[in-house]
Amino acid sequence: MRKVPRNVTSRRRIIQIINLTRLSISQNPLIWRGVAIEEAITRLPFLEKQTAPPDLGSDLVDFIESFTIAHGLDEQQEFLMYIEKVGFSRESLLHIYQEIPTDLYEKVAKTLRYHFTFHRVFAGLGGEDMLNATGLPYLYEAAEDLTCTLSLGRLKYHKQSLQMLRSALEAAVIHAYFTVKNIDYDSLTSALGNIPSMNNRTTGMLHHLLEKDFMKAVFADEIRSIYQSLSNAVHSRFPFVNTKFETDDDRDRLRYWSVQNQNVCLACIKLLLCVLKFESRGH
Repeated sequence: MRKVPRNVTSRRRIIQIINLTRLSISQNPLIWRGVAIEEAITRLPFLEKQTAPPDLGSDLVDFIESFTIAHGLDEQQEFLMYIEKVGFSRESLLHIYQEIPTDLYEKVAKTLRYHFTFHRVFAGLGGEDMLNATGLPYLYEAAEDLTCTLSLGRLKYHKQSLQMLRSALEAAVIHAYFTVKNIDYDSLTSALGNIPSMNNRTTGMLHHLLEKDFMKAVFADEIRSIYQSLSNAVHSRFPFVNTKFETDDDRDRLRYWSVQNQNVCLACIKLLLCVLKFESRGH
């Protein structure tokens, strides 16, 4: 019998997984590879206590692997490499902030968990031609904005970082809005001049998403609250985030920055799953 090369076998296995995935979607539109999408959304945020050095945690490992084809990656090791890559090891931060209490670094580590999770889930689902990721550029824009907010935050440019964080959230909502409106790349130019505001309760993007049963009202309210808080910070309504100079407030700014990053990353992850749910209904 002719021996099949290992790489060919691997490719066939991946194709089999994709075909089974598509079959499961057609049979039950709210199930993705055995995972109930709506239930997955309600699992966020995870409440597992963080320790130093940071641990990705079995809850998020399971969550990530639910939405990615297994490549034999050690997600915990990938996470530690990610922390080093973005410059957020505790040792790196000590060079900038002089002192990082354990409870504060645990907040930072939790923030990094959700940054990492967004990128892994987006890469996994986007790589399987889901999320309308090849039809629109906005999820890639959101991913780049999230990476940028880490770079700025690490250097104490907290206000500027929050501005990029708001941009990331907005890009993810725009992606959802255009997906619901069935706008693709070819028709994008004519649609750009007609993007509604984020928060208007009768004409805004979130209003249109609610009309299409894209998300639950409580999630839309969460996004409105996060977006308004970021807008207040960006427009200088929170004085303690308005400077990068070294003061006693540096760690307070890092604490606030961490919370806002968690909120936006969680919202963006939920938006990914809402797009997946919307697509799986056959829209």
